[in-house]
Amino acid sequence: TVGHLDLDFSKIPIDFASCSAHKFHGPKGVGFAFVRKSSGLKGLIVGGTQERSLRAGTENVVGIVGLGKALELSIENLEQYSTHIQGIKDYAISELKKVFPNIKFNGQSSNKEKSLYTVLSLALPFKNPLIGLQLDMKGIAVSQGSACSSGASKPSMVLMSIQTEEEMDTTTPLRVSFSSKTTKEDIDKLISALNEIVQENKIEINNN
Repeated sequence: TVGHLDLDFSKIPIDFASCSAHKFHGPKGVGFAFVRKSSGLKGLIVGGTQERSLRAGTENVVGIVGLGKALELSIENLEQYSTHIQGIKDYAISELKKVFPNIKFNGQSSNKEKSLYTVLSLALPFKNPLIGLQLDMKGIAVSQGSACSSGASKPSMVLMSIQTEEEMDTTTPLRVSFSSKTTKEDIDKLISALNEIVQENKIEINNN
């Protein structure tokens, strides 16, 4: 959510927060941690005073500068970016419903007021555990499962907690992320690719 919402950590009653720069178009492999002084957190890697003695070792200065600039741009353009991305997400939901009338959206993912506008978690009305790989082969990057277990071979505990056993057995989870660079044409390509996969593999759609 950092870089996508107007956050003021001085007013939020939390002790810790973390973020990854690539979530707002910064360099991969760098992030930051917010640690409240009163949290009592001790150093994890000792031997130096880098990062306020919480993690010793040479700092990735180039990555830090890149993160800072990317976050600055994201915050400066927050209203413009959020309006664009929400429009793309709304378009994706509308078009997916046209092609797959029985598609389901996990949790509150399709609720504009109760979900993050950059992510859509859905349950396709058919079973195909290879959907992520097949979409990747068509040049489309999406994830299966929840954000914390997209590459795991076993079902996501998050999805297991919000889906019924029948839904787990008859649907395919997919997580689609959007950014300020995503276009309606990208969504059209995704839906076209899903249609192709269904036809190529003679997949039976669940109409219940």
